[in-house]
Amino acid sequence: MTFIFKNVTLCLLKIKQRKYRVASVNCKVFSITFLIDMSKKTFQPNTRRASKKHGFMNRMETKDGRNTIKRRKLKGRKKLTK
Repeated sequence: MTFIFKNVTLCLLKIKQRKYRVASVNCKVFSITFLIDMSKKTFQPNTRRASKKHGFMNRMETKDGRNTIKRRKLKGRKKLTK
């Protein structure tokens, strides 16, 4: 009996963390409630990776990158790079 309660509490925790979505089917004869596994979001932000790819030092390494910073300065951007 405790095994069932542990599974129920684990499922409820996962529902709170939005890992699962609850779907229920109601009918005159029976009602079923089951969990649907939610897919992971496509964009997982990583600031370190982004700054290594689009950061100031990386832009300054190449001529095109320096031109990008120059264009953003001329346009009046508050944030030049990531």
